[in-house]
Amino acid sequence: MASSFMYRRSAAFLLVLLLCLVLLVSACDNIHRNTTFSFGGALYRWVRSDADQQVFSTIDGLKTISLSRLGNSSAYRVIVVDRAYVVNAFVASNGSRTIHALSPDGSEMYKIVDAKGAILSREGSEQEQALLHLFGLIVPHDDVAHQARPRPLESLALGALFATYGVFQLLYPERAWQLSNWLMFKKAELSGLHIGILQLTGLIFALLGLGLVAHAARTYFGH
Repeated sequence: MASSFMYRRSAAFLLVLLLCLVLLVSACDNIHRNTTFSFGGALYRWVRSDADQQVFSTIDGLKTISLSRLGNSSAYRVIVVDRAYVVNAFVASNGSRTIHALSPDGSEMYKIVDAKGAILSREGSEQEQALLHLFGLIVPHDDVAHQARPRPLESLALGALFATYGVFQLLYPERAWQLSNWLMFKKAELSGLHIGILQLTGLIFALLGLGLVAHAARTYFGH
């Protein structure tokens, strides 16, 4: 009877964890899907994303803007109204951001802004500056000083570790307590309140781990 109850409780906890993971991934996806911006007097919204391309479109679907990384480089190809631009965006160690673009006819344009958004230097016509503003909205910035570069593999490993520990403590709080206190206690009976606290802590670790795993997946498969 006790064994059957334990199995039912374990299944219930796993179901709750699975539901939390689905809600977390859905929330991340909704944040991305709600990305909208204005360009050329039209409102664009995020339409779809796959491993190497993101597509934005106007509400009526008549105009599209696509973004894709050029191989393993830090450059991106941005196609705006059938014109392809090669764009690089960087963040320096002092917080300033540089956006550089090469137009289809070979001309260059760039803009440098400080950490507060004030323009430090720029080159290009008003139309080109509007394009640079667009690129700054949709093109990911690479950290020149390597201080803010995404580390999906590390996040994935840490998230998996947290999630494993959290699920184990959530399902088997007494065993988890025994493993962490086996040097100090031989036999001990935990109160219901202590078990509840251990399970709550395990749930927090599990959700934190799942959040790290979801973030790592989003970083690896696309921004």
